[in-house]
Amino acid sequence: LTLTACGGGGDSGSAAGQSGSVTLEVNSTSIPADGSSSVIISATILDSAGNPVRHYTSVTFTTTLGYFRNGGSTYTMETQPPLDEKGWPDRTADPTGLAEAALIAATTPGTAKVTVTSNNVSQTVYITMGGNAVAITLEANPSSIPADGLTSTQIKATLIDGVGLPVTPGTQVTFTTNRGTFANSGQSYTVSTTDSTGVVTVALKAGTT
Repeated sequence: LTLTACGGGGDSGSAAGQSGSVTLEVNSTSIPADGSSSVIISATILDSAGNPVRHYTSVTFTTTLGYFRNGGSTYTMETQPPLDEKGWPDRTADPTGLAEAALIAATTPGTAKVTVTSNNVSQTVYITMGGNAVAITLEANPSSIPADGLTSTQIKATLIDGVGLPVTPGTQVTFTTNRGTFANSGQSYTVSTTDSTGVVTVALKAGTT
């Protein structure tokens, strides 16, 4: 997932500069609400000319749920130079405009609104935090179909987490069968919950045997 916001001017170079746009990338938009799982939020800060801002430009991450490595809901850092062959920051290298922070999950399910701001330019991304599914209820409608290779039944799965709530949107569910096929023409089909109900429904088409 990549999100971009644009703002005012500035230029690139070797000292802290002004920000023109903030682009965010995350390695996941959904993590368990287990107090230990994390997602990496990568921010690329460019100036108005589209160049990476200067080294050590201030970037602030804030979240409404979960916490950063400093234990707080706000974390301020600076864009960092790339590393040289010895693993030290190379201040003479071209700016990268990069800043990364790990958001650690809360223990309460919900959606984190994470905002990254640099020089009054902001961008926001949402991360869902939910409990792992501990109970799954299945329903088939109809519960019996002819083996004609055409007729389908709707299989509804309801997923509940460890605190008795529906799992959060984005929770993956894998359906498997030894008879018939799913929408992907296979006997294994993975989908994700799309809303706060914890319910997903797939069609199972009859086989001919």
